[in-house]
Amino acid sequence: MKNCIPFDEMRSRCRVALKAHGIKTSTVYDYQRSLAPLISYMEAKGIKSYTSTLGEEFAMTLKYDSGMSCNKRNDVYKVIKLLNFILGEGASPLIRPARIRYEYAEVFRETIERFLQKMETLGRSSNNLACYKHGLSQFSIRMALEKLTPNTLSREKIVQFFENNPIGKRGSTVSAVKFYCMFLHSEGILQDDFEGFFGRFGKRGPKRLLSYYSPEEITKIESAIDRNTDTGKRDYAMILMATRLGLRSSDVRDLKFSNINWDTNEICLVQYKTKQTITLPLLRDVGEAIIAYIKNGRPQSSSKCVFISHNFPYDRIQMEHFHQMVTKYIRKAEVNDNDRHHGPHALRHSLATAMLNNGESLHVISEVLGHTSTVSTEDYLTVNVPNLLICSLDVPIVDENFYHQGGGLFYDYD
Repeated sequence: MKNCIPFDEMRSRCRVALKAHGIKTSTVYDYQRSLAPLISYMEAKGIKSYTSTLGEEFAMTLKYDSGMSCNKRNDVYKVIKLLNFILGEGASPLIRPARIRYEYAEVFRETIERFLQKMETLGRSSNNLACYKHGLSQFSIRMALEKLTPNTLSREKIVQFFENNPIGKRGSTVSAVKFYCMFLHSEGILQDDFEGFFGRFGKRGPKRLLSYYSPEEITKIESAIDRNTDTGKRDYAMILMATRLGLRSSDVRDLKFSNINWDTNEICLVQYKTKQTITLPLLRDVGEAIIAYIKNGRPQSSSKCVFISHNFPYDRIQMEHFHQMVTKYIRKAEVNDNDRHHGPHALRHSLATAMLNNGESLHVISEVLGHTSTVSTEDYLTVNVPNLLICSLDVPIVDENFYHQGGGLFYDYD
């Protein structure tokens, strides 16, 4: 008979394989939970053993299951791959591919490595660093073929490079080359500072307006939360962190007990995105919501995070969960979210927009949002309708003779 795993051994065999890979307990639990749909399928059909053929058959049925989310479907696919690996019929889904090694032209290698080291020191994220490495790998090889060195880079050759660069990668590559050239200039290696040069490259088209909700809509969203339930107490406190303090989703989810100073009524944390420290006042309603959750809603857990999942193993809230939470309450409040984002970031935008409409300066808003520069905050000027109306000009009255002038656009020709 073809390789198979007896029905009653599926859970234990998966658990052993996961432990052998050094997988943490919470991930083992996730895999066990994702195994449930397959087990239910086998029970319904009276199947006593798992085979890779059965796995393929079940995977096909998932494609037409509209009741299962994309994330859950992918989790079940991982379980099927794990079972096939246990049968010796596939690669392990638990072994990550080796890190990509980026190659640089030898003449550029030393300065690129110094640049990357500086960017890492400045707190650039791993994603940003990966983009820099990828872009500078292409750039250095092309420039070396053009017989250029770090101190002889020219605008003409950089223009040619971007014209030949695939449009899908242009934005991230432009950033990499721009910051690299700025680094070379600051080090005295390159004389040209390339001021204003890189603005012509990158994404084209009009800038998309930020999504935000009015103060009245925010109140309706907050009021839609049932604070009599344990999860409602958690959800209310998390959403207030975004609507009242403007914290990013990652910083709300990562909030630790140690970040809250109850004596000074302050929240102090290192932002995940910018790696910069930010200190915010612990507003009365936010503090009361957090206390209500900790005392009367939070499950017993060893997690250092304030906000946790209410499902075993009671760990940190996932990004998708927070996004779904906000979307649920926006729609429960019957707030129209057509053509608007409906996640935690839209709540952050809403606070900034309300502050701007109330006359707060960009500098103050930038400090509240934890921006490293007011340049990022300037995006909110595009949605400050009251002040835009003040700047608008009246349409001038056009003289009647304009429409009857000979040779003009409106002139009638026979």
